[in-house]
Amino acid sequence: MIEAMDPITVWAVRLGEYSAEVKGTLALDTDESRLSFLHDKETKTVHISLTSIRRVKRVYGSPILQVDFATSDGVARMAFFFVQPPPVQPPTLIGSGRRKKRRNIQFLMGENAAIRDVVIKWRDAVRKSAREARL
Repeated sequence: MIEAMDPITVWAVRLGEYSAEVKGTLALDTDESRLSFLHDKETKTVHISLTSIRRVKRVYGSPILQVDFATSDGVARMAFFFVQPPPVQPPTLIGSGRRKKRRNIQFLMGENAAIRDVVIKWRDAVRKSAREARL
């Protein structure tokens, strides 16, 4: 039996594409057999079939849940931030921005302390739901 997960506010980023994060709600719908990210403005809503999920992991030391899933183009990756992520800026011609990267990592690690258990609970629930959907 899968524990019911209440929808939670997250920021989603599709990895592999340079795009800004979008705020929305993450919901695990076992009746529909899908993991849904419902965008606040409804323009970037994503529904991931539980049977297409290949890997679910919590990025160690951070409040980020990464979900790899099969698509018609191959494997796609989504990262769900359980806290608003710091802004990401592309490298400039002057330096690589190491100091900014370090500050961003420190911020995420600091926020992780408060929400770690919630992210682990979501990871376990999505893994279990995906496993049961494939049976």
